[in-house]
Amino acid sequence: MNVSAATLSGITVAPGNADVTFGGGHQFIATGTFTDGTKQDLTLTADWSATNSAIATVSPFGFAAASGPGQTSIAATLGAQTGSSSLLVNPGALVYIDICPADTADPLNNCPPLDPVAPPPAISFPKVVPYGLIAIGTFTDGSREDLTSSVRWTTSNPSLATISNDPGIPGYITGVTTQGVVTGVASGHVTLTATAGAVSGTSDVIVTDSTPAFLTVTPINGVVQQGLTQQFTVVATFIDNTTELVTPYVLRSRRCGGLSRRARVSERTRRCNCDRQHRRSCGLDDAKRAIGG
Repeated sequence: MNVSAATLSGITVAPGNADVTFGGGHQFIATGTFTDGTKQDLTLTADWSATNSAIATVSPFGFAAASGPGQTSIAATLGAQTGSSSLLVNPGALVYIDICPADTADPLNNCPPLDPVAPPPAISFPKVVPYGLIAIGTFTDGSREDLTSSVRWTTSNPSLATISNDPGIPGYITGVTTQGVVTGVASGHVTLTATAGAVSGTSDVIVTDSTPAFLTVTPINGVVQQGLTQQFTVVATFIDNTTELVTPYVLRSRRCGGLSRRARVSERTRRCNCDRQHRRSCGLDDAKRAIGG
């Protein structure tokens, strides 16, 4: 075990600014920078605080829960170093909530689509594979906010689909690690609800029997300099030819090409590339293993 002589020189809290509705919350991340230029996730080791507890309180792992309207600073402290961010709790009255797929482009303007030529199709997704949703709130002043992490998510039939309210623990794999992620249990129709205070939005979704056929990883051959990172994207194609972005839900399954066993997405994707190099198919079985099927 090597012990570095580097010392903590600063802390950055992300996001720099966050907006939530009354009764909601937001997960903050603390990253420490050391004198040797390295960085480390300090979310679980830093001491968290809010300057005004009447507006928000912060859990030991950086989840700020809104308790009143206004703006407050959220700080992470370790030793002599402190980093901070700003949390705004919207004082306006929430009018309604829309629910859309998490990959909706520009969701504040496109959830739901404005003046669509035809009504948007019902949300549908294969069972077993996690599927991300977002909740967009509209207020009396006409402003719109992403309330995905602020609302309470519920399902009309847990035997058909479950949905997560867990903000997760940064840096740890604990299953579904974000709010609004629905997982189909069996095929059928189910109603999902996002609630903030007295306001609720619903979406009728369809869980299908489709199963994953293969994964597509991009870039196929990632090249990265030592000390830097490479973001991979994983798209699952199902037997009914539908596709889904599954990057947040892919888990590594074994070591490949000398890569660390502790990472998640990039190792699984590189494994798939490594298997291709050895003329082994990354097909249905690998896809199922990658997404927990």
